[in-house]
Amino acid sequence: MKKIVYLITGLNIGGAEKVLYRLVSGLDKGQFKIIVISLTNIGPLGKGIEKLGIKVYGLNFKSPLNIFKGVLKLL
Repeated sequence: MKKIVYLITGLNIGGAEKVLYRLVSGLDKGQFKIIVISLTNIGPLGKGIEKLGIKVYGLNFKSPLNIFKGVLKLL
């Protein structure tokens, strides 16, 4: 099984986010392990992606103080 990781700045309602949602919802989850990483929070579209059975991580890079925690979480 191949792994696909998508890294995006955020998962609020927007054009790129909607395209990502349509993209991951059309992928064969039996053939690909899909992971979505948001640099901020998972937002409303991230919750929808999770309902598709895809793991979504929010790193909460909203302030410089959260960057260290976010990098550790990403690792």
